[in-house]
Amino acid sequence: MMPQHSAPPSTSPAIESLATRRPGLARYFFLALGCLYALVVVFGFVPSYQDYLAGTFSIHPLAHIHGAIMASFVVLFLAQTGLAAAGSVRTHRRLGLLSVGLAPLMWISMVAVARRPLVAENLPVDHFLYDVLLIELLAIGLFPVYFVWGFLARRMPPAHRRLMVFTILVILPAGIDRIRWLPHLGLPTHWGKDIYLYALLAPLVLYDVVSVGRIHRVTLIATAGLVAGHMIVNALWGTPAWHQLAFALTNAVR
Repeated sequence: MMPQHSAPPSTSPAIESLATRRPGLARYFFLALGCLYALVVVFGFVPSYQDYLAGTFSIHPLAHIHGAIMASFVVLFLAQTGLAAAGSVRTHRRLGLLSVGLAPLMWISMVAVARRPLVAENLPVDHFLYDVLLIELLAIGLFPVYFVWGFLARRMPPAHRRLMVFTILVILPAGIDRIRWLPHLGLPTHWGKDIYLYALLAPLVLYDVVSVGRIHRVTLIATAGLVAGHMIVNALWGTPAWHQLAFALTNAVR
């Protein structure tokens, strides 16, 4: 997802030729990873829409808009990984311009969807909604960090590719939480679902070890941010102090 910027004519063909000659593992790994993440989204949200069409589950219009925006970002990620695998670097960069416009819309829709149930329901709001808000705030906080970092690293493909993976990873918990058949594994607070996100991160770590002989620095830093966020979320999860703070903050904007 790299926006188009002017590059010296002498370097662009070389870069594209290099991308075309990359080994199969490097060329198609990120496309395969994108397909895996897209499947998580499908397994998580398709049953809800099936229930909606059957009339047994209601979906707010704002959620429809949010879902369309988020799904567009996942589709764009798949298209970009496919173009990179095919060596179409120039098209990849041009298409990346869409992500620059789409990412802010994603962030705005994430904030709107997180806020709506907390201000729309009559008091008292279910405390579980305040706990869910923690997960949403983590995505709201990390997504722009990884996206902007990835944008700035667009001339460094190894870093850029990994950071774009993390932009998808941080929004996947919404899908993971909706996959009803996933066992909770008996872990406390939200760790029972967080562990599946790390399972989805594991292929990237393995790819790093196989391709460069170590875990890439960007993978380490981005993972550290994710782990730190999960530690905060799970430390606050279900605590009266957090519920009181969330009550004060959300009801101040009613």
